[in-house]
Amino acid sequence: MRRKYFRCAECHDDGAIDEEDLAAFGLVLELFDHAVADRRAALEAGPPEPTRLRAR
Repeated sequence: MRRKYFRCAECHDDGAIDEEDLAAFGLVLELFDHAVADRRAALEAGPPEPTRLRAR
């Protein structure tokens, strides 16, 4: 994924992509990295406790 960012940065340097598009792509990568980290943390924490249904 990081390679794509660097390729976009190269395109920016060549003038093929503007700065706003590069910033947007960087934001997407950052959000994706956070989502992956959150998912890994959830998986390492183990299964969640089963929820109990309350009797009515």
